Amino acid sequence: MRLLTSLTLNPFLRQNEIAVETGVSRSAVNQLWRKLEQFNGLRVSGLLRYGQLGHQLVFGWAVSSSPSSLDKFSSWLSANPRVQIQLRSIICSRGNHSLYFETLSPPGAPLRQLCNNMGLFAKPPYDLEVEYDIATRTSDQMNLGSFDGQDWSFQDTFRLGASLHAVRHYADVLPTGTAVNQEFHGSVPIEDLALASCLEEYHHCSAKYALSRLEHLGLPCPVEGVVRRRLARIRPQVSVPYVEVEGIGLDQRLIVCMKGVSEEQDLLRTLRAQSTTFPRVHITDGARLAVFDIRLPVGVPWIHILSFLTSLSTSSIQLFAFLADPCVKRKGLEPVLHHVLQHPSSSQSPYAHTRQS
Repeated sequence: MRLLTSLTLNPFLRQNEIAVETGVSRSAVNQLWRKLEQFNGLRVSGLLRYGQLGHQLVFGWAVSSSPSSLDKFSSWLSANPRVQIQLRSIICSRGNHSLYFETLSPPGAPLRQLCNNMGLFAKPPYDLEVEYDIATRTSDQMNLGSFDGQDWSFQDTFRLGASLHAVRHYADVLPTGTAVNQEFHGSVPIEDLALASCLEEYHHCSAKYALSRLEHLGLPCPVEGVVRRRLARIRPQVSVPYVEVEGIGLDQRLIVCMKGVSEEQDLLRTLRAQSTTFPRVHITDGARLAVFDIRLPVGVPWIHILSFLTSLSTSSIQLFAFLADPCVKRKGLEPVLHHVLQHPSSSQSPYAHTRQS
């Protein structure tokens, strides 16, 4: 647990640094790391700044009383290789059927077309309630403070709500955590997008690993030293590390959707600052919408969490939540890469690249 705790507190740490911090030998840390990789899927992934990679992250939700209409919307999303995740509701606080989604899009005409198509689903014959926004920030945090290696001693929801109510009075001075800025900065070479895909999977990936991925994609493969320098250049620009680990009892996934939020409002600032109150949370927010993808131990009454979040919010904020499949993961950049490489002349591709013959 000391290894995992150190890593979740500071995902930038490498194995030798963890050994120094915990007072454990490097060989013991390496052995434990490999065991956690094998049995718990331990990985230090990279949360990407998509705006630095020629894309904008569009997120939102669709709600309907008719599951068949939502099925059609889901099928349309599934045909888009840039869609990162779809999460269907198992139980929804609104008593209907909901779907949360995230998709990448180049700016300009492709983004306008995407938004226009989503708007069509709000009209007959589908009549979905569709809300979407362009992400300005994302973050992913894990807190193992209440985990002993076997069980969670997650504080009861009453105390959780009380602590959030208390700190809200200081919302204007609370730090907002290590959020990743998603502001668009322009297009990049396809090789940089491919290297970013490697960092997304393993933030600390080696040049040798990246070379194997470039070769697999059919992209030009420079010498290992060149790739190492490119990784060193783009890693701090496009990737922020976060910890992924499975099999630790976080088998309840709660999606909290908020409409009408902004950086100036106390609720969003409070929740961002106190996000480590939850065992794990992935936050995406834009100018109007915010979504909290929260992982909880089974048995925690999610409806109570929704209740105290509602009590914190103002009348201008619309808020609902639903339980979703905890096994569904974000797809990452690889499907986007394959699409760009297969359609090099597509008007939706902002990349210049050369395939190997």
